[in-house]
Amino acid sequence: MNDNNKLDEVTLSYGKGQLHLKKNFNVFGLRRKNRALIIQPSSMTPYSLTPFRTFDLYLSNDTENTLDELRNHKNVLVGTHVYYASNEDIPIIPTGLLYAEFKEGVQKFSVAELISEYKLQFVESRGNRKYILRTTRYSPNPLKVANALQRHPAVEIAEPDIATLGIMHSDPFTSWHLKNSGHADGFEKGADSRLLEAQAEAQSQGSSEVIVAVIDQGFDFDHPVFAGPNKIIAPKDFADGDLYPSFNLPTENHGTACASIAVGNYDDEKGFMGVAPKSRLMPIRFHNGYDFNFFGLEQCFQHALSNGAWVVNCSWAAADSTISVPTLVYDAIHKCAIEGRNGLGTVVCFSIGNDGMDISSLNGFANHQDVWAIGAFTSEDKRSSYANFGSPLLLCAPSDGLGGWPINAAKNGGKYTDFDGTSAACAVFAGICAFLLSLKPNLKVREFKEILIDTARKIDPALHTADGHSLIYGYGYIDALRAVKAIMRLP
Repeated sequence: MNDNNKLDEVTLSYGKGQLHLKKNFNVFGLRRKNRALIIQPSSMTPYSLTPFRTFDLYLSNDTENTLDELRNHKNVLVGTHVYYASNEDIPIIPTGLLYAEFKEGVQKFSVAELISEYKLQFVESRGNRKYILRTTRYSPNPLKVANALQRHPAVEIAEPDIATLGIMHSDPFTSWHLKNSGHADGFEKGADSRLLEAQAEAQSQGSSEVIVAVIDQGFDFDHPVFAGPNKIIAPKDFADGDLYPSFNLPTENHGTACASIAVGNYDDEKGFMGVAPKSRLMPIRFHNGYDFNFFGLEQCFQHALSNGAWVVNCSWAAADSTISVPTLVYDAIHKCAIEGRNGLGTVVCFSIGNDGMDISSLNGFANHQDVWAIGAFTSEDKRSSYANFGSPLLLCAPSDGLGGWPINAAKNGGKYTDFDGTSAACAVFAGICAFLLSLKPNLKVREFKEILIDTARKIDPALHTADGHSLIYGYGYIDALRAVKAIMRLP
């Protein structure tokens, strides 16, 4: 009798008003017997923005068949569709419980007949003719049961229990870069990377074949976002000259933050997820918290190349922007970018900087011919005013800015913190590249670059030249969903 798949829209009497619900055809919920046991067919990906206490939400392009499969899994207690009321980004889940009041004079045997008809269970009595009921695996959808009971002449009230998100007014909604629902001040719906939609479209969160090298300060390897026997590959500390690039100073948090944004694991308890959580991390420490030497950077890029990095994230620059990149380092970056991935090429991305200046005439890292220089846009879909700009700018990715919100990132000591600047934007971009390349591993880097350019969101077409470039926006805002669709159309 289970017909959970048949109710796409319903209006119910609810409290003093009405509850009008529509089915979200891309999201579903699971209640597991043991939440420590992972259930993840290839047809679903975690919907990390919505951590529920008892349900886990997932994205899928085939919710009907996926749910049919999962409802028979030994670790699944409940598999349910997810609904929404006025905002499709705020999920509503029927928990399976119902509150029912029967009209005065209705006999107990009539109540028992109704409960039997819909295959319900008594949970508890709340006084005369008032009950908490629970649907079973043989019952129709809880919303359908409530709808039918509300129309029955013996029933006074029938309301389904639902689970949905609460809102704390100090909540920074700091995972907006994955999907921005626009449901608070400082947020514009759609001002994001389109990452969750892209993962749902591709039915993937990436691959462990993809290695992202993060050249930065030290890393907190005990943080849950980096847990797992195969998460870390080829670690190297060129600042201290050893194989353990952890942080030495409490303030040395930059590397942990950038790496977590790019490739951090899904943290079920905190609702945190990196952009490419399946990718592996190659942590390379070049900075001791105070300074670094340029020539030491040559070894960093050589290490990334020789150990198979697909993407290299560099969310930093020299403090003095007028210093040019020395030849040794320039050549090492060139070699890494051209010869990486067995000749297919490695994405080497640098944050463009936070000085709000035109860097077109400089010769820094972001100006390197093989570097992809990344700017930033805000949760209000505006260019981050502090971000540098100019001819080297390739694309913009999500970060903070005037009127906008920062991004959530891991912090040393197993904690989380707000993170911002073009550093955050570059890390988001690196993760998107890792995810996209996993879908087409043999894609040459120059072809990949053209795809990202062609699929970018243009914000102000009047500011773009005939070739599509803008000194302010680069080629536009990164759009992972458009890029996925373009990649999936390739032969």
